[in-house]
Amino acid sequence: MKINKPSCLALAGLLSALTLLSPLKAAAADKSKACRSQVSGTYLVTMSNPDGSFASRAVLTFSSDGNLTRTDSNQGGVSGAFNAFTTSLGSWQCDDRRTVHATAINFSLPGVSSAEGGMARSDYQASVNARKQTIQGSIDVRFFNLTDDPYKTVLPAPAISGTFEGSRVPAR
Repeated sequence: MKINKPSCLALAGLLSALTLLSPLKAAAADKSKACRSQVSGTYLVTMSNPDGSFASRAVLTFSSDGNLTRTDSNQGGVSGAFNAFTTSLGSWQCDDRRTVHATAINFSLPGVSSAEGGMARSDYQASVNARKQTIQGSIDVRFFNLTDDPYKTVLPAPAISGTFEGSRVPAR
């Protein structure tokens, strides 16, 4: 059997590179696991308008498997501004040890402000202080027709932007 030395050397080099990268992947997985354990939980937050004024209260739940749920005190709609909307569901991931980004979708229901239903995409950036059990961040909301794909469509400018801050809901 004839052995092709260049091929063997290439294979040995590839295996060496993969062996060297393996600890890097493990370290990245450990950082992600540490972040998920610090961020996961339910937070009662105050949502604020860009001018800092009160917008609503919300409950954000970051599950350890990367799912996000948001329930908002304005879900019943605001007369003359927007119709009722559903709970937002989405996903989140760590950017580093204590910061995350997330995207969630909800549906607006037909009503007085609009006879048709629609869809909203909310994009979140947040940081968590595990020691103080607090969260703070920003949210951008964009609206779409029900037939649109909010992930493949060129994103319009946010219709609503704001900030939020709050604390973890303790188990008592």
